Parts: sequence; C-alpha cells; structure tokens
Amino acid sequence: MTTLSQELIDQGLQLAPEERERFANLLLDSLEGEEAEDPELQAEIQRRWDRYERGEERAYSLEEVMTALRKQAEDRKS
Repeated sequence: MTTLSQELIDQGLQLAPEERERFANLLLDSLEGEEAEDPELQAEIQRRWDRYERGEERAYSLEEVMTALRKQAEDRKS
C-alpha cells in the first residue's frame, strides 16, 4: 500500500459515518465503471450471451451447480 493510500484511509476514517458511506460508495462505483469498460471482458460476455441465445450454451441454476460439485466431492472421497 502506498503512503498516499494509507493517508487517504486514515483521513477517511475520521469522516462522519454518512460521509464515510458516501466516500466508500464513490470508490466502489469507480471500480464498477472500470470493469464495464474493459473491452476484452465485454467481448467475452457478448460471445457467451450470443452462444446462449443460439442455444449452443445452457444456463445452470445455482442448485444444479452445487449438486454437481457435491457429487464430484463425494466421488473424490470414495
């Protein structure tokens, strides 16, 4: 961590709770914006969506994924 980062953290912790929340949200929002602008990530998301729409890929529910993972774990124990 840089000196500037530590200074910002130290100063941020001195803010009133509502100001800290606003500051934290601004920092989080700035990260979300960076992800959305990553052209490689956007291209991969689009490729996956296109395959799904064409019926080449299938979506799995969380329950299906967890069941498969539990089965794999049990198979490895045997």
